Amino acid sequence: MEGVLGNVAAGLTIIFTQPFHLGDCISIAKEEGEVLDMSLFSTTLGHTDRSKVVIPNQAILETFRARNLVIPFPQLEVRMLESTT
Repeated sequence: MEGVLGNVAAGLTIIFTQPFHLGDCISIAKEEGEVLDMSLFSTTLGHTDRSKVVIPNQAILETFRARNLVIPFPQLEVRMLESTT
């Protein structure tokens, strides 16, 4: 159960921080390829030979930490509108 929750938490982190997008070519967790799918549990990469590999999201975040990469947090812009009454 702990592994499942870890993958879900990692999946949410990946989805919200967006360190990569669908179609990006990345090298992660000793694998390299095009990002074909991202879910709460795993990320699927496609290789040039048309094979696919499914990587658990927790392994992806551990690789980011091992490389000392910072996952940027998206910035939120808030605008306040003034009332003209």
